[in-house]
Amino acid sequence: MKRNDYIYAGIGSRKTPTHILTLMEQAATKLAQIGYLLRSGGADGADTSFEVGCDIGNGQKQIFLPWKGFNNNNSPFIKVEQDSIDIAASFHPNPNFLTMNQAIQKLMGRNTYQIIGQELNSLCGFVLCWTPDGSDGINIKTTHQTGGTGQAIRLACHWEAPVQNLANEFVFNSWSEWIACAS
Repeated sequence: MKRNDYIYAGIGSRKTPTHILTLMEQAATKLAQIGYLLRSGGADGADTSFEVGCDIGNGQKQIFLPWKGFNNNNSPFIKVEQDSIDIAASFHPNPNFLTMNQAIQKLMGRNTYQIIGQELNSLCGFVLCWTPDGSDGINIKTTHQTGGTGQAIRLACHWEAPVQNLANEFVFNSWSEWIACAS
């Protein structure tokens, strides 16, 4: 799998705290201004903050939606193919759960695209996220508290894309300092 260091997945919980959402927007703006492409999923919270910041920075983005009109987002990336759902199932802690509901399949399938792209062959350079448990998939494993973002974290870890979770003080401080220096 070829990794593109100028692509990042900006994702996280719908319940991300306000001060983290602000940092995400600022980070996305700066990353857009220096040529990074954002991959995200159009959900409330973290996804929306990354997308807003990317737009402020006039950046490129791929917002993968599980279906047309999801969360009133008009992204053209709305088709979730079976291949992405199959990959998602192979990394989900309860793959049988995915067979119960087509909407859940599409949500998990779009997480696949966030990490390895629409053609399933372009690994993002890193994941920037926030989850309540601070999971990075390696030092802090994904749990039920990680929520749906855990799916993307597991995929990223499998293909060795670093996960930077802003719930961790060191990661938060590092990004805060970078934004301050880049301003």
